[in-house]
Amino acid sequence: MGEGQLLGNLIVKGGYLYCGLISVIGLSAYWTQKNLAKPDWGPIRREMTAMILTTNLIFAYLAILAFAYRVYIYIPYARGGGGYTGEEPAIIDFDQNQMGSIPASIVDSVPEHRSKKVIIIRDTPDWMYVTLFTSKEALPEWREPGKWPTTIVAIRQNAIVSLIHSDAQALSASVNSKGE
Repeated sequence: MGEGQLLGNLIVKGGYLYCGLISVIGLSAYWTQKNLAKPDWGPIRREMTAMILTTNLIFAYLAILAFAYRVYIYIPYARGGGGYTGEEPAIIDFDQNQMGSIPASIVDSVPEHRSKKVIIIRDTPDWMYVTLFTSKEALPEWREPGKWPTTIVAIRQNAIVSLIHSDAQALSASVNSKGE
């Protein structure tokens, strides 16, 4: 999906709400600055300012929710967002001694110390959060409300021996075939 199409989807599927709320806040602030300075607002200036400020705070809160729910998911994970659609699947090699702590749902049958293809959702110093990779076509569906991964697995970092990204395997195979 191209960047133009991605931006179009962002605006059509929820970014318009965020932009609209921010516009209302901006217009309200402009109107307040322009009109409340007039002398005929004197007796109710304080009440109007409190009402407009409260309304703007409500709109700001709604804008933050709209951003978190509909815009954040279009920002790529590599840039600090919640969009995992461009992520490549990975395979995790587990420590043989830690295999009892790894959920069976992500362990591949052959070899049994290696995971099935997973998408890394978050990687911290102590934990790695992953979900099973189904297909490249299914990843954009994660942007739709309610279509997020159903199972997220947390794995302790000390249970991980190595990590293989699928694109690195393809690159390695390509280099090896040319080198022979």
